[in-house]
Amino acid sequence: MKNLYTCDYLHNSGKIYSKVYICPEESQYHWKSKKRYPYICDYLHNSGKICGKACICPEGCQHHWKSKKRYPCTDCGKPTATDCGRCAEHIRGYYVMQYYNKLRNKAQKLDLIDC
Repeated sequence: MKNLYTCDYLHNSGKIYSKVYICPEESQYHWKSKKRYPYICDYLHNSGKICGKACICPEGCQHHWKSKKRYPCTDCGKPTATDCGRCAEHIRGYYVMQYYNKLRNKAQKLDLIDC
């Protein structure tokens, strides 16, 4: 049994054409044609620019689809991947406030129990 090669080609009309070939050179005819990519990679680089490459997957292009999503810092706009949304320079204040709130809640609980 011979190896069969399939060619799935997205035509300009939006239809997908599938054809089975015996020789791989014949199936590569459509690879030379212009392809349409329905998604754009929205990865945010350190410089603040978006990647913007056309891609097939909604997750991103071949270089960025596994990377952690980055969002601008809430204070300065620098790209960051932290959960709170702040960069390394501004994250300290976030954790300090979180710690103070934790202490305040403990103190309020102790005051309610003692009363």
